[in-house]
Formats: sequence, structure tokens, C-alpha cells
Amino acid sequence: RPILSLADFFLGWSGWPILFSAVSPVAADSLKPLIGPKEVRILPNGVDAAWWKAGPKEPVKGEVRLVSVMRLTVRKRARKLIRLIPRVLEGLPADTTLKVTIIGDGPHRRSIERLIERLSLDGTVALMGLQSREAIREVFRCADLFVLPSVWESFGLAALEARAAGLPVVGRRQSGLREFIRPGREGLLAETDAEMADRLAELAGREDMRRAMARHNFETAPVYDWPDVLPRYLEAYREALAEGERRRNRKLCPRSIR
Repeated sequence: RPILSLADFFLGWSGWPILFSAVSPVAADSLKPLIGPKEVRILPNGVDAAWWKAGPKEPVKGEVRLVSVMRLTVRKRARKLIRLIPRVLEGLPADTTLKVTIIGDGPHRRSIERLIERLSLDGTVALMGLQSREAIREVFRCADLFVLPSVWESFGLAALEARAAGLPVVGRRQSGLREFIRPGREGLLAETDAEMADRLAELAGREDMRRAMARHNFETAPVYDWPDVLPRYLEAYREALAEGERRRNRKLCPRSIR
């Protein structure tokens, strides 16, 4: 914000003929103080919901498989997720085990590996590194839950893809996930990290709740399926092009001086 404010002071970019957009209301709220009364269009990310449906998984009795997809950076908070796993394990029924798979890579991978070893979670948490979309879809097919621990998440595309694949999603309420995850329907949202750990333990221990959410997510296309999202993009481009055309016409045909 300070950089954009300084640039606006010298360049006045907020007054340019620009159509502003953001992927979610969370992102739009951050932009609005910088552009004054101008409207911010919501142009969400889209997902090919049908492609992510890879078919039913084979359940593993007594085991809950948790997956997350994220870059291993401070912003995504992978280390925080690892630190919450012991609390999740404490909240599980005695006859239930937890397997956690984290897909993604980044500058904090080595420190996360050391943290996993320090917390004696080697047999619980596995880091898969970067994977193809096809490989991620296969992991989703075999998983029971998806979690995204980041707070400053303007949208959460990986969570939307997991939801399209039929996985219940757990995340933070402050993030963009709140736009497509309704608590009790598509997953659960938490205000704090401690609450998020409790929600994970709750879903892991409640097979009936898990199955009901998974069935709803698998059978119901998310609100941001591409057929629903694409018209918003086309309308925004039409409006931007029309405004550009109006400005060109005003320059080519100035008002007569009477």
C-alpha cells in the first residue's frame, strides 16, 4: 500500500481510465482504500470442476488422509500447520490414525523437514514436493480432507480444486476461502489456528460428517466453475474496451468552439 500510494501521488494512476478487478472481496477490500470511489469488479479464479472429479476413493479403515497444496513460504504458513498436527492427533479417537501429505516446494522446505523430525512426525507427515496437476488429482482422489492454513489468502485456488474433487475443506475464515466454503456444507472455517486444529480433529473423528460434506462437494459443482466465471471476464473486457473506444473518439472529435 505505501508503494502504491506514493506512485499515485506522483503519477495519479488511480484516476486513469482503468477497470479495477480483484479475485475476491477479500482482495477488493484491500484495494478500495487506494482508489477512492471507483468500483472494484470481482473476477474470481475459475476451476474445471468436471476434470477434478477423479472418481470415488477406496477408504482405509481407521486412517484419515489429510492433504494440503501450497508453496512452502512464510505467507502460506506450512510450518504453522506442522506445529498444529500434534494437537490434531490429541483430538482423534484412539482407533484413528492420521496421515498428512503436503504438496509443494519452496525456500522453507529444509526447515520444515527439520521441524517434522523435531516433533517426531516422520511417520505422520510426508512432503511430496512439486507435482503435476494429474498427480495432485490422484492424491485428492485418495484423500479424506484438505486444509489450507494461510490467513492472507486472496482466493485459495488449491482449496477450490480440492472442493471440486469432493474433499471437505478446512481453513481460516479471514481468507478468500470464505467465498466458496460454507461451514457445515463444503467444509469448516476457523477464526484461530487452535480452532482450525480442533476443526480438523472434529472432521477426522466424524466419518458421518466427512462423508456428507464429501458427497455434497462431489455432486454439486462449485460456484466458480468456468461456465459461471467466464461471462464475468467477458463483460469486464467489453466494458474496458468500450471505455477505451469512448476516450479515443473524444480525442479524435473534440468539441467545437462556439
